[in-house]
Amino acid sequence: MISPSTSGLGRVSERRAAGATIISLCAGEPDFYTPAHVRRAAIATIEQVHTRYTPVAGSRAPREAVAAESRTENGLE
Repeated sequence: MISPSTSGLGRVSERRAAGATIISLCAGEPDFYTPAHVRRAAIATIEQVHTRYTPVAGSRAPREAVAAESRTENGLE
């Protein structure tokens, strides 16, 4: 087992505590809070009981939105 002090995150914490400026790429943890509109959309989705896994390819509406953006922004089909 890897102890916290020898893991990547542990070393980052130790180096920061020692005064080093570190940009950690160890975990996908953003350095900002989730925006309010994203939190509201997540809450609305949960309240509508959309809590099951999607198909592997994803849900149709977001896929179509991404495809439309790709056509508009990049000229791709």
